Amino acid sequence: MTMTPHTVASHLRSFGIATALLGSVGAAQAIVAPSYVDIDLSGWQATAAFGEAGNTEVFLLLGPGLQVTGYDYRDLQFTSQGASFRSEFTLSVNDSTATGYMDWAPSDEASPGSVGPVSGAWGGPQGGGIGAPFALDDSQGTVWVTAYEAVDDTGLDAVVAAGTLRVYFAPAVPEPSTYGLMAVGLLGVAAAARRRQGR
Repeated sequence: MTMTPHTVASHLRSFGIATALLGSVGAAQAIVAPSYVDIDLSGWQATAAFGEAGNTEVFLLLGPGLQVTGYDYRDLQFTSQGASFRSEFTLSVNDSTATGYMDWAPSDEASPGSVGPVSGAWGGPQGGGIGAPFALDDSQGTVWVTAYEAVDDTGLDAVVAAGTLRVYFAPAVPEPSTYGLMAVGLLGVAAAARRRQGR
């Protein structure tokens, strides 16, 4: 194919469009760094099993399209009450329906008493729990944070004297099919540019 000034200009224009598209994708990725929100746990209490009355809880509206990636606790101090064990006190971060969740017991001591100050994280070497990172499941991006007792004894089971819970979140990772659609769109732009060149 002979390269005329018109053909060169057309190639450069197509290249510019593709670069701009890729640049905008790169810019979007550049601003999707994980973020976090801090929650003061001072005065929190656990009195019953998950989701029951008496447990301290908060609902945070983080916005749609986010994923909770983990959490940590800092300078946590709590005391188990009565016959309740320290290992029963559980910190829980959930989506709005609790189908996605991350639960963690900061202590593995199977006896009553006080804990702290301790720092750790969900999935860390100290304590134990269940769950996995999850996408927020409603249009407001609701995160439900609560404390509860793994074994529900009668009355107040645990009281937090101090501590901060830091919940980490980031934009949900696009499905592979999303990248496929993006690639098809770029190929379509390139094909349209070639068709214009052939005229």
